[in-house]
Amino acid sequence: FLGLAFLAAAFSTYSIVSTRVRNVRNRTALLENKVRERTSELQEQMAIRKHAEAELERRQKYLEGILFNSSNAVVTTDTNSLITEWSPGAEKIFGWRREEILGRNIDDVVIRPDFKEEAVRRQRAALAGERISATESVRHCKDGTPINVMLAGSPLVIGGEVVGSIAVYTDVTELKKAEEAANEANRTKSEFLANMSHEIRTPMNGIFGMTELALETNLTDEQREYLEAVRASAESLMNIINDILDFSKIEAKKVEIETIPFHLRDTVHAMISSVALLAETEGLELAYNIPPDVPDR
Repeated sequence: FLGLAFLAAAFSTYSIVSTRVRNVRNRTALLENKVRERTSELQEQMAIRKHAEAELERRQKYLEGILFNSSNAVVTTDTNSLITEWSPGAEKIFGWRREEILGRNIDDVVIRPDFKEEAVRRQRAALAGERISATESVRHCKDGTPINVMLAGSPLVIGGEVVGSIAVYTDVTELKKAEEAANEANRTKSEFLANMSHEIRTPMNGIFGMTELALETNLTDEQREYLEAVRASAESLMNIINDILDFSKIEAKKVEIETIPFHLRDTVHAMISSVALLAETEGLELAYNIPPDVPDR
């Protein structure tokens, strides 16, 4: 009897132990599954994070490439107008090295008093979130030399907060000089044309006067025709001179358009007569025809 009781107790203990072992194994397997799942999640998150970090690094290098290879001056400032970034283009244009300019107020290094009010106004607009369209202005180099620049700016926003502003300066000094040289050349040309036109008018008036005097003398019909052709040619030449003056006035934006009555048939006759003699010497006959229904005025 004792033997059977011992066996029963042993079997019961074995059953209990076996059940607990199975439970432990099941829990271990469940835990291992959870560990594997969590490990997989962590690996996926780490892969995503590494990809994001790589993309961030790529974009940072890309932006640095633009910043450090641009010939334009790229300058960033904080909300107090203190310089926080100074590109190589800015070093070349303004003459200040990056290490000696960072932390200084931009209004004190590249702007003279007569342009300071304009610069402060633009800085305030940028800090208020406005974009500054490209505008021509004047800035100064380290040695005090003034330069013409095309300036554009915008707010510098990080995490939805305006933390400063960014400005891009393009040196247009040489372009400005070329523009001024072209304008000076145009002025010189206009003055030359005007002076030459006035100089030519003096002998032309003599031709007009002597032709009119000759026409008042006793002439044969052929002589009168020749002198009238001379007068018509002189008038045509005077019209050309007047056109030259008009061109110079157009360039100077001083042209005045006026309406002048004229006789169509007389005008055409004068034009034809001025070249008819030349055509005749070449054995050609020059003629014209104006239909009667065409109005003369």
